Amino acid sequence: MGTQKPTRLDTLQVLRACAALWVLSYHINHFAEIYWGTPPVGGFIRSGQLGVDLFYVLSGFIISHIHLRELGQPEATGRFLFKRLLRIYPPYFVILIIKSAYLALSGFGRLGTDKLDVNVLLSSLFLLPGPAHVLDISWSLSLELLFYAAFLIAMLAGRHIASRLWWAWLVVVLSAGFGTLRLTDPFLRFLFSPYIAEFLLGTLAAYAYARVGHRTGVAMLTLGVAGVVVGVDRFVFLDELGRGPRCFYWGLAFSLVMLGGLVVARERAVKFPRLFLHLGDASYSIYLVHN
Repeated sequence: MGTQKPTRLDTLQVLRACAALWVLSYHINHFAEIYWGTPPVGGFIRSGQLGVDLFYVLSGFIISHIHLRELGQPEATGRFLFKRLLRIYPPYFVILIIKSAYLALSGFGRLGTDKLDVNVLLSSLFLLPGPAHVLDISWSLSLELLFYAAFLIAMLAGRHIASRLWWAWLVVVLSAGFGTLRLTDPFLRFLFSPYIAEFLLGTLAAYAYARVGHRTGVAMLTLGVAGVVVGVDRFVFLDELGRGPRCFYWGLAFSLVMLGGLVVARERAVKFPRLFLHLGDASYSIYLVHN
C-alpha cells in the first residue's frame, strides 16, 4: 500500500478517518441488530458512537492549532467565519435536500411527517438545537457551530480575556455535567453541554502541542490508548455514570491519544497509509451520509 510523507497534521487525518469509520460501523451494527435480530459484532463496534466524541476533540485541536495566533485580531474573524461555514454548510445542505425530498416523496410514515414539520425544517436548515432534525446527526453539528461562535468571540476578545472565558466555560460545563450545578433552561443546557468539555480539552492540547517533548508524548499516547481500551471494556459503566463524567473521561482519553500521537509522529517522522489520509479528508462526508 502506498504511503505519504507525513505533515504535522497527518495524525489528525488518521484519527478523523478512525472516528468516521467507528461511527459508520456502529450504525451498521445497530441496524443489523434491528433487521436480523443479532448484531454481527459487538465490543469495540458497539461503542462506535464514541467517534462523535473523538470528532469533537479533534475539532477543538484543529481550530485552535490553526487560529490560536489570531486571538485578538478582529480583522481575521471574517475569514475564519467564512472558512468554517464553507466547510460545514455546502455538503450539509446537499444531504439535507436529498433527505427532505426522500421523506416527502416516499411517504415515510409518521417519522417522515414529523421530520418535515416546519419547525423541524427550520431547525435543520440553521442547525439550531432542538429535539428533532431532518438529519439525525444535526444535533452534533449544532454543538460544532456553538464552538465556532465561541472561538469567534475569543478572536474578538483577545488572548488574555479568551483564556479566562475558556476556564470559566469549562468550570460551568463540568459543574453542570457532574451535577453540582442544575440547569433547567434548554438553551443553557445546550450552551453548557458536557460535550463542550471535549472541544475545550482539544483546545488545551493544541496549546500544549509545541511544549511537549518526545518522552512525554510517548507517555501520553500510552496512557491515552490504555484509557480507550479500558473505557471500551467498561463502556456501559461509564455511560451509567452520567453524561458529564462520560464526556470528561473520553475527552481526556482521546486528547492524550491525539496529542501523544502528534508528538511521536512529529519526532519520529511516522508514515501513514495513504488510504487513511484520504479517508480523513472524506470523514465529514462519510459522517453526513452514513445514516
